[in-house]
Amino acid sequence: MFAESPGRSGRTIRNVGPFGVDVDAIWEVAHACRPELCRGMRGCCEIYDVSVAEDELSRLIGMVEAGKGLYAGLDRHCGGQDFFEETDDGRFSIATDEDMRCVFTYRSGHRVRCYLHSVALRLKLDPFQAKPQACAIWPLALSDGPRPVLGLQKDAFLFPCNRRRQGQRTLDEGIDQIIRGAFGQEFLDQLKAAASAEQRH
Repeated sequence: MFAESPGRSGRTIRNVGPFGVDVDAIWEVAHACRPELCRGMRGCCEIYDVSVAEDELSRLIGMVEAGKGLYAGLDRHCGGQDFFEETDDGRFSIATDEDMRCVFTYRSGHRVRCYLHSVALRLKLDPFQAKPQACAIWPLALSDGPRPVLGLQKDAFLFPCNRRRQGQRTLDEGIDQIIRGAFGQEFLDQLKAAASAEQRH
């Protein structure tokens, strides 16, 4: 998953902590994950090729092991090697099943669920820290590069859990939660300060 190109349509990229941030893009989206809205369509768990950093692999494999028995479809795998694929450039991505769906996806009733998220909730862990960063921050995304840009996934508004906001001076509650969970309160405070400075100009 990658963010849109920085600076598109005259947008300003603000330096916040370790990232450049497309402040306008982040402020214009509202997000509420409601799996039942994905009924009859392919959800975010089913269409993206999710990259995984090498330092995330052992943590994710540990989550799989900790949650064995929660989702029988995963119990047939041995260890963690079947859950990840090495790409041509030496990176890793989450494997997909025969329907090209993330192997951590399962259905419960009419809802699409994430195995890693479900395990985290059962073990009283933070789901943002249990999943790959690319999934934890969706519909936001980080670009590649020595100073990644945090922005909005370019097709985010194709999904019913995201809607466009205009003229908002506060961050959407759902996006606020994502940023706090993935990057911490200090980064969130810095981001809000940068946005406030931009709005004053």
